Amino acid sequence: AKTCDAKFENIKLKHQTSSDCKKKNGKILSSMIKTLKGPNTWLIVRKNYNKTKARAAWGIRS
Repeated sequence: AKTCDAKFENIKLKHQTSSDCKKKNGKILSSMIKTLKGPNTWLIVRKNYNKTKARAAWGIRS
């Protein structure tokens, strides 16, 4: 899990994650990319990803 998270945070909008990471994070990643615009894109990605990951841990879906 730590490896997946680390890779996900460092992909910088490029598909460089392993197949396992893509299975876990693919939906989150694709949904965020659709809304990405502007210079603060990556900060928004990490903020949304961390929030989504926290929700997933509690079984809450946005």
